[in-house]
Amino acid sequence: MDKYLSRKLISIGNEIVRLGYEQSKPLVEKLDAAEQKIFSIRHQSQLDDEPEMLGDISLRVLAEIQKITETGESPGVPTGFHDLDAMLSGGFQPGDLIIVGGRPSMGKSSFCHQIAFNIAFTYQSPTMIFTLEMSKENVTQRLLASESWIDSGYLRSGRISETQWPVLADVVKNFGEVPLMMDSQSCPSVTEIRSKVRKAIAKRGQVKLVVVDYLQLMADGSDALLVQKIGEITRQLKLLARDCNLPIILLSQLSRGVETRNNKRPILSDMRESGQIEQNADIVLGLYRDEYYSPDTPDRGIAEVILLKQRNGPTGTIKLLFDPQYTKFKNLARPNY
Repeated sequence: MDKYLSRKLISIGNEIVRLGYEQSKPLVEKLDAAEQKIFSIRHQSQLDDEPEMLGDISLRVLAEIQKITETGESPGVPTGFHDLDAMLSGGFQPGDLIIVGGRPSMGKSSFCHQIAFNIAFTYQSPTMIFTLEMSKENVTQRLLASESWIDSGYLRSGRISETQWPVLADVVKNFGEVPLMMDSQSCPSVTEIRSKVRKAIAKRGQVKLVVVDYLQLMADGSDALLVQKIGEITRQLKLLARDCNLPIILLSQLSRGVETRNNKRPILSDMRESGQIEQNADIVLGLYRDEYYSPDTPDRGIAEVILLKQRNGPTGTIKLLFDPQYTKFKNLARPNY
């Protein structure tokens, strides 16, 4: 099999050389095609791995359970939100695809960006954000507001007081030590995301979390093909999560049908092209803030994170504090477990 794959690699190498000489295709398209060809060989080699015996697998699983018992450390990646981590048995698991959905202004981007920051800052572990809608500078500005406790509107307008400048400078200095990487390429393919994640792992070490913001911007094109594209994107991102042994958070819009109901909390069928998303996702989270619809609600400042699907665990709802002034989510109470 190794000889066969080596011959295949030589053949694909020749195809890539010919591709390089083609003048009719854009460079980005040629690079994408070349990486797809190489990835196909890697995928073929994985398909040809020998099936593993149950006894060998169980010994490895037992060793992992023993390690968790002795150290108290779960293999999950903690989000920094205690109640959510408890419901997820310690955090997002490596290899998982997590879908986070919400209607506009629910705070889904801020929520996911903050998780990526929490992991990078607290554990000094590399994380990545692919921001298709906002620029890297806009995302950073939101993080600055969140960490400096300076109104995001003041940052946008430059209305910074003399006492706030030193605070802002300290936060920027601390950001220099945070291994959070951002990419704001518009409409990247999964192949391009895969390439950048692999390069980051080679350069920075194991990446702990990838955030892609958001799904529908990757699936541009006619409505007739949208369901098919959504299915292929989520399937490929799930494979990337498994191949690189890391969780991937993929943000998704909810359908406008939410607005026609009395209870506007998200449900699984609200996900656009929900069948494909639900099938490929390990975890589906929905965000909801009641005060957006009912300004006089007693739940002002409260965000609900609704666990709509968890392949290996329970569903339910946890509550967080949300401060739109600083675009910041916070734990509702200190953990007692």
